[in-house]
Amino acid sequence: MKSWFSNLFSGKKPAWPVVWNDALPSAYQQLLPWRGEPGPLPENLRRLPDTLPRKENEISWSDGALDGVFSHHMAGGDETDVQKIRDLLKAAAEKGDKASVSAFLAAVREESPLGYIDQLLQLIVEQQGIDAEKLADFSAWLAQNSPERNVIKLAMSVLAFFPGQENSDILFVLAAHDEFTLYGIVAQAAMTKNPQAYEALWWRMAKRVDGWGRVHMIERIPENPGKPLRQWLLRDGYNNAVMNEYTAWYCATQGRLAEALTEPADAELLHGATEILQALFNGGPAQDISDYDDRAQCCLRYLNQLTYTEPALEHYSLVWSVNDYLSDNPAQFGNTEILKGLAAELLASPRIAQLVSEQIRSTDEQTRYQAIRAGRLFRIDIWPELFVQQQQNTGNDDWLTLMQTDNPERARQVAELAEQQLPLVAIASGPSDAMGLGPDWEPHSKLDSVLQELHRFPDIGWPLIRSGLQSPVVRNRNKALSALYARARESWPQDMTGLLEKGVPAEPDNQVKARMTALLKGEKDPADRD
Repeated sequence: MKSWFSNLFSGKKPAWPVVWNDALPSAYQQLLPWRGEPGPLPENLRRLPDTLPRKENEISWSDGALDGVFSHHMAGGDETDVQKIRDLLKAAAEKGDKASVSAFLAAVREESPLGYIDQLLQLIVEQQGIDAEKLADFSAWLAQNSPERNVIKLAMSVLAFFPGQENSDILFVLAAHDEFTLYGIVAQAAMTKNPQAYEALWWRMAKRVDGWGRVHMIERIPENPGKPLRQWLLRDGYNNAVMNEYTAWYCATQGRLAEALTEPADAELLHGATEILQALFNGGPAQDISDYDDRAQCCLRYLNQLTYTEPALEHYSLVWSVNDYLSDNPAQFGNTEILKGLAAELLASPRIAQLVSEQIRSTDEQTRYQAIRAGRLFRIDIWPELFVQQQQNTGNDDWLTLMQTDNPERARQVAELAEQQLPLVAIASGPSDAMGLGPDWEPHSKLDSVLQELHRFPDIGWPLIRSGLQSPVVRNRNKALSALYARARESWPQDMTGLLEKGVPAEPDNQVKARMTALLKGEKDPADRD
């Protein structure tokens, strides 16, 4: 095997025929200008050449999301004919004719290689038989010239067989895009044998991505990272545009969070520790607080840190999470009583209500969010202030929070305000199969938030229900129907039956149509599974 991989000689590299749309630029050339930059790609470089125009009502994957979700939540399939792909790869690399290259690309361009790449690489090693030099050159040529993401991913994976600065540079350029980061770091790890060199390269690559690429990087932190890298993991590395729950456990363990909290924490470390621990307590799609072996020690040190500073709302919210988790899972902490005592002392502070009152008026979105979250956690009545803000600023979107009240009079006020502020006539443009995603559908989303709670308040919001029933957004119509199902038929306005009768034949969604029909017949809601 070693002789096969080593059988590479210098000389002019052959060019293979371009069998794709040559009007498309290569992804590599698009990303190459960003090679020397330390941070994530700007927006204008993120749209890959093979990205198709988004169709109306189509849900599209964010960069790297398809492979990210597949790698976390789905088992690999065995439907791909890996032997066929290996043979087509051999023919394309060695023959280099248009027919062979076309056949290979046709076999791999539609499907992400994530589900079969390990098997393919294993076959290449076990069966040998492919000219090593031509395989290396063909893979590098594809990686640098193809506009097609799945082809590039496969080529990057094969480059792992051929270490060298040139191939490492190719991988580095491509891995700056979240769609390619996973393939870039796996190949770099296979190629880079020096631990110090790999850590330095890993860190440079990790700083250049902020979405699924950051998640994939954090899941592949170098073993025994040095102190500077550990500090970065706890202050910035965990943060990503997907979910901190994916990265929190890795950063807490590899970054040695419990150890870091033995010394007085600066503001950046305390903020990072708060977000990491909060993600662990939130639970979710990855390892959570129950998987974190240092949880008791780390939480104790964190709470002790707060006794030496003036906590912010994000800190108090985490203390609430610690206390709540302790109540339900006392056996998971050996120091439960000590932790509960510290938490109770912190949560008794009048500072919490003061901060909520001040920061709920903030123009900073994150600060205001923390105030709303803390207000709900600590049962502070923030409704009056939010209602006044919504009255004064029609651009606000606090409808759901305002409607999540148990006070019928407050709910009535919110519904009446929504009737004044939302463009109900424009929303009621007629049924379609629209999903209502994106900024163009903002009014429909706001209506959604109010409709969602109307089933609890049967005497209000009739204009909202009328608009929802005639909305092009399926979700609006469903929620309007849920509100109607919760109301006695005799309480309906005179026009409501006619509106439903008119809506049934025009309804494009079969499930919505079935609900409308059942409602008119006085039957049980088909959507009610109880």
